[in-house]
Parts: sequence; structure tokens; C-alpha cells
Amino acid sequence: PNGLEPENFYVVFSRFVPYKRIDLAISACGELGRKLVVIGGGSVVVKDIPSDCVAVGNPCKPIRKITDEDMKTCFDKSMNK
Repeated sequence: PNGLEPENFYVVFSRFVPYKRIDLAISACGELGRKLVVIGGGSVVVKDIPSDCVAVGNPCKPIRKITDEDMKTCFDKSMNK
């Protein structure tokens, strides 16, 4: 009940470490044909990336800081409810 219409994606917030098994969420959404947004740290980097930033690519490069509002909006728009 946040007033936002859910969009057609799921979201995972996590650090990219093997024991978290983010690969299972990626595989499941891939097999089901569902969109998945993954927000976290631990990607391939060639230099330090500040925490709480949006970084894209391989290797990752920072674009801008991510805010609490960004994360809240992403979750609110997702189908995770």
C-alpha cells in the first residue's frame, strides 16, 4: 500500500559472495522469464568503488551515489510484496 503500481520485476539486495547464493535467484528468474534487479556489492572491479554508489559494467565503474530513497523506490516498484 505505497500508492505505486508494481512493475514487472523482482529485486534482490545483497553482497555478492558465494554463500548468499544470488545465482539461485538469477537462475530462477531466468528459467521463469522474470526480470530481476540485483543491488549489491562485490562485482568485478579494477579499483576501489565507494560503497553506496551505482556502478555498472564489467569492470564496474561508479556512476553516482545511491540513496536510501533509490533503494526504497526500487523495492516499492518491485513485485517482491
